[in-house]
Amino acid sequence: MVLRIRQLKIGPEGMLAILLIALATWLRLLLIAWGWPHSNVDEATMGLMALHITAKGERPLFFYGQYYMGTGEAFLGAAFFRLVGISVFTLRLGPVLLFALFLSSMYLLTSLLYTQKLAVLTLVLLSLGSSIMLDTEVVALGGYPELLFCGSLSLLLACWLALTDARYASLRTQLWRWLAYGCWGLVVGLGFWSDFLMLPFILVSGLLLVLFCWRELLKGAVLFLVLGLAIGAFPLIFYNLHAVPGQSTLKVLSYLHSNGHLQLAQLTSHDRIPFGPQIRGMLLTSLPATTGGAPFCFDSYTHFRLAGYLGPEQFPCSIVHGNWSLVSMALAWSLGFLLLWAIATFLTLKNLWKLCVRTPEQSRSPAEQHAVKIYFACLMLLCSAGLTLCLVGTSPMAAAFPANSRYLIGLLVSTPALIGPLWGLSLDKRTLNADRSTSTNHPALALFTLMVNRTTIKFVLKRGVLFLIGFSLRKLTHTLQTSYIMEQVYGS
Repeated sequence: MVLRIRQLKIGPEGMLAILLIALATWLRLLLIAWGWPHSNVDEATMGLMALHITAKGERPLFFYGQYYMGTGEAFLGAAFFRLVGISVFTLRLGPVLLFALFLSSMYLLTSLLYTQKLAVLTLVLLSLGSSIMLDTEVVALGGYPELLFCGSLSLLLACWLALTDARYASLRTQLWRWLAYGCWGLVVGLGFWSDFLMLPFILVSGLLLVLFCWRELLKGAVLFLVLGLAIGAFPLIFYNLHAVPGQSTLKVLSYLHSNGHLQLAQLTSHDRIPFGPQIRGMLLTSLPATTGGAPFCFDSYTHFRLAGYLGPEQFPCSIVHGNWSLVSMALAWSLGFLLLWAIATFLTLKNLWKLCVRTPEQSRSPAEQHAVKIYFACLMLLCSAGLTLCLVGTSPMAAAFPANSRYLIGLLVSTPALIGPLWGLSLDKRTLNADRSTSTNHPALALFTLMVNRTTIKFVLKRGVLFLIGFSLRKLTHTLQTSYIMEQVYGS
């Protein structure tokens, strides 16, 4: 049955997606209403900025004391302060709203590139998660909920523009497309102002537009794109026009990624942080913590915020010590994630290569041209994950502060591309053997070819997906129980 709202059609998968997004939002509202997790200095600073915006009319460009990380959450908090009142709960409504918008973008993006069923499964996996993942999604630390929303939305806009044909578009359709170009510029500008980790998404989504929409860009769409970019990045542009020498955005980026070694090395008793601890910190702590696994350790301050207790322990997360079972679990999770990424990338490249070699560009049918765009768009999702891993893995933060797993939060945007091969292997044989006329309507169903016999692994793959969902549910249950105990112990 299809629900029709004017010309909008919402099928069963769409209704289920709306329900999942509502439940995920309700869960996070419930957690912050319980007061979970405990606040910290960074969130207190964000709340102070929101108060100054509300009471004094201030317009801060960056997080207090820094020359990077935008203040979007402070402005959202100020808006909710006026509507609901001043509290930590109200401050956290902004991140929860951004996360709900992120889930909506991910459903639309996955439906566009794959199938609606895979989009629903993606929502299930993203709606749940470990306590560390939920902490990053609901606390107003600045930049990270914006990164999820702006990263997914920039890819959604770029993929839609690349996959739709504008050669015979009407004037009305062309106006909508120009608006989409402007929105892409606005989104990437706001995202880069909020968090410099937006850079991988700008690169991959921009490459999609350059390769498949260059004719339209040359015909005037680039003007709307630049206008949107100027509006979104206006705080950055304004700051750099008045920046003190040596404190421009490029200088700050260079310092954070390279010169930061000097100060961070002092904390780890090294002249310069070597590459080995960076890899260990990412594989043993940052990557499993971000993706829902069991990290090797996390620092005592994070432990205090999540569990409500600050013990005397110090956890050198980049140095392997003692508990080899934790090391094995964390390493197995990280290697499994990297293996899944490598398989998905290999299959996407393999199918893209076969299609490009088999038919030259001039002789491709519309369905084949569309399939090439689908493959390349999926490859860009995987590239965004690879670039994020490289950006964080080569940073001194991976060694000095690996417990700050939120730097890898952008990996969640690549979820559908990572589980896509598993979903493709379980497709119905009649769908896989459909002719090109059928694939025109459902091009994403033929995204991945079978590497092994489907009948021998169908059972294993289905149980594997169920295992992932069950693992997330276990983590969620643990989080809810911890939050309930905290509420009983600490009260209001």
